[in-house]
Amino acid sequence: MIRIALAVAILALPATAQERHEWGSGLGRAWVEIGPPKAPGAVASITFYDDYVHTGNETLALVQDGLTVTMEVKFFPGAPGEELHLNPSEGYFAWPEVLSPGEQQTGVAHIYPIGLGS
Repeated sequence: MIRIALAVAILALPATAQERHEWGSGLGRAWVEIGPPKAPGAVASITFYDDYVHTGNETLALVQDGLTVTMEVKFFPGAPGEELHLNPSEGYFAWPEVLSPGEQQTGVAHIYPIGLGS
């Protein structure tokens, strides 16, 4: 009975905020992560390393300090890389809105509050 109660309690815990997502394994690995800002005025930065591991479109979200950035990976067969479309929480914008660094390359976007400088 204690085991059942413990299992129910664990399942009831909120999901851990994810700051990094990876695809592939071994030498073929792509990843995207949200981290501290790398540009003045930004509240966070998104870094995307693309590699030859994507086979289809995917939607995911990363969270840091209450800021959620929903991302859509768009796969184009035969193209030189994927596109990562960024959609931050309401009140924020991404610059650039789309990362497409090319295979085995890294791209960085920054998340800013709307109204910056106003």
